[in-house]
Amino acid sequence: GPVAILDELYVRPGLRGRRLGSALLAASCELVRGRGGALLEINVDGEDTDARRFYESRGFTNTEPDGTEPMLYYYREL
Repeated sequence: GPVAILDELYVRPGLRGRRLGSALLAASCELVRGRGGALLEINVDGEDTDARRFYESRGFTNTEPDGTEPMLYYYREL
């Protein structure tokens, strides 16, 4: 379908800083796009500021267009 959900993306602390998470996320986006998907959703805990910052810096948002209230998941059109 047009929407995919990334359930978990986790890089062990000792391996962070090597852009592995960025590479995995980019590969996920390409896989979804290649299968005809138009949107990738990711659930993020509200208090997980590191994950929120990670996804936001890669083009994901947690507010709908023209919306003001944050959602409980991030999404990005592909």
